[in-house]
Parts: sequence; structure tokens; C-alpha cells
Amino acid sequence: MQETKTASSGKVRYTGWVFLCFSFPILLAAWNTGSNILYIITGALISFLFISVLFSRITLRKLAVRRVHPPNVYRGETLKLEACIENSKRWLSSYSVRLEYSDQPGQSVGYVFRLPPGKEAIIPTEKKFDKRGVYPLPAVELVSSFPFGLTERRQRFEGEHEVVVYPRVLPLRPQSLGPVPGGRTTTNIPSADGDEFFDLREYVRGDDLRMIAWRVSARVGRWMVRQMSKDNTRNIVFILDTRHPDMMSHFAQLGSWEQFEQHFEEAVELVASLMVSFIRRQYNVGLLTPTHTVELGEGYGHQKRILEALARVQPVPEQDHPQFNGIIKDAQGEDAGVMYVTPDAHYWGRRVPIHQIVALSPTEILYA
Repeated sequence: MQETKTASSGKVRYTGWVFLCFSFPILLAAWNTGSNILYIITGALISFLFISVLFSRITLRKLAVRRVHPPNVYRGETLKLEACIENSKRWLSSYSVRLEYSDQPGQSVGYVFRLPPGKEAIIPTEKKFDKRGVYPLPAVELVSSFPFGLTERRQRFEGEHEVVVYPRVLPLRPQSLGPVPGGRTTTNIPSADGDEFFDLREYVRGDDLRMIAWRVSARVGRWMVRQMSKDNTRNIVFILDTRHPDMMSHFAQLGSWEQFEQHFEEAVELVASLMVSFIRRQYNVGLLTPTHTVELGEGYGHQKRILEALARVQPVPEQDHPQFNGIIKDAQGEDAGVMYVTPDAHYWGRRVPIHQIVALSPTEILYA
């Protein structure tokens, strides 16, 4: 996506001020003595400053920035970005251009010594996200102090970029995927996809590649997928209760908001890890939260939908979502296994009285 230039600015650098301080005594000597040679020297020194201002402007003129990056990343992983700087000037090259992020002023993340006219330079950069969520990428700035380093010119470029940071997905030991504490046994129901051949249909992005009928696809000239009749479909609904009680009782139970946030992230990562593991084992998985609902589904595309929902969930006040108790009871009556997860550590591994369902405990899940 092409960035939009939003602002330009310039300033005299520290070296420029030092240069002026050394030039000022020569100017005073010229005034006192009336010596022409001193006036010539003073004019030559000041011209260095004007040349710096002019050339830094010319260097950044008609430069454009385009950033390329994946739309999502897992928490704790490094996001790989590419910043493409294009010189659309017809005849002149740009020299000594630095790339900076607006949230880290003065810290260069890339440098181009010379960018010929009509060419572009690709600068690989990295950014790490330590928290789950949705983050807009900061603006980028092109900076040049060419040719003498006395002045500095900046141009800011902004675009509508956001990165969805998924929760961490931790590998689980096989015994954790048996009868999970707090979960109901999954139910087998008939469906249109499953274990016995039912029909052929055209490939849809996110379908399991193992279900592609290669010979049929080669014959008809497009990807075809085997659609199965599921006599042994397994369905699991994860209920992530993101509600927190009123602040006074909350502090009394958990001690601090920071501790609640820590337990909240543990609960989200527990759901993400279990969900991915079950989807990889051909389960149908759904998600219910007070603010997000993802219907039962399977496959890589469905996995991404649930991970994006988990990236966006945040704690909500309990009094704002009283209807969620009824939704939990309705989910327990459906033909699917139900796994209830709450950030309230008081109920981990215990039965919640109002729902009569045992809350999963992160401490009882065996991570590899």
C-alpha cells in the first residue's frame, strides 16, 4: 500500500550549531577589521549552511514509501516488514536517506546511500509485539542530512496499516487432548463433511489440502475437493467468559488488576492452544464470548477466524452482558462438547455454581 505524505520539517543539527558558533567570531573579526578576505571566508562558511538546506530538500523531493507486511503474527514473534523507497525524480539521485519510525525518533531502522532516479530500494525491517491485540503500524519518516550533516530534513508518511497479533499457541501433550478437565464428551452427529464419500465440490480457500481429488482436478482443470458424509463428526464449543465482576469484589478476590490481566491472557492462550490442536485433529470447533461468536467449523481458514476473534477479545464488565449466562446454558444443551474457560482463577478446576459447569484450569493442561 502506498503511503501518504503528511508532514515535512527541517532543523539545524547540533553539528550545524557548532559550525555557526565557530563562524561567528570570524564574522565579528570581519566587522572590526573591514578585511575583505575575512568577509569572503565568512560568506563561504555560511554558504555551507544554505547548501545543506537546499540539498536535503532536493534529496527528499519526489520520494515515496510503500510498506509490505503480513496481516497477522503470533504474540512474541517478530513481524517482518519491507519498506520500499521509490525515487520518482527524472534526473537526480537521492543520497544518504535514513528510515525511522515515528514512535522511535532518532533511531534509524534502515539506510540508503544512493537511490538513482526511477529506482526503488527495499529496506527489510522488524517489529516485535509482546501483547496480543490489534495494532496500527506507526508512521515512517525519511530523514536526510546530506551533504554536510549541518541541517536535517524530514518527511513523514502514513498509511492505514494494522497488524492482528494472535495469542500464543503452545504445543500440547497428547494426553491433554483426551477427556479435558471441565469438558463434556464430544458428540457424534451427521453432517455434510466427514468420513464417508458424499460428493465433489470446487475448492474453497481454507479447505484441507488432503481432501483435494487430484485426478479429478487435473481432468476438469480446476481444484476439486472430496466432500464427505460425517457419521463420526466431533464438535467442540469453547466458551471464553471475558466478563469481570465489579472492581471492589474483583480486587478482593484477585488482589490487583495486573493479576487479572495475567490470568486473562493465560485463559486466552489456553483456548487458542486447545482450539488449534483440536482443529488439526479434524474436530469442528466453535467459540462463544460475550462480544464475539464463531460458529462451528474446521480447517485452516476457520482456525484463522477464531484466532482473529481471540486477538480482539478484551475484558468486559459483567453487568453489561447479563444475557451471556443464558447463552452458556443453551450451548450446554446442544450436540457438542462444551469447554468453559474463565480468567477468574477462583473457579479454575471447579464447578461454577451459576452455570453448573467446571471451568478449565491452565495448570491442569500439559504443555509440551
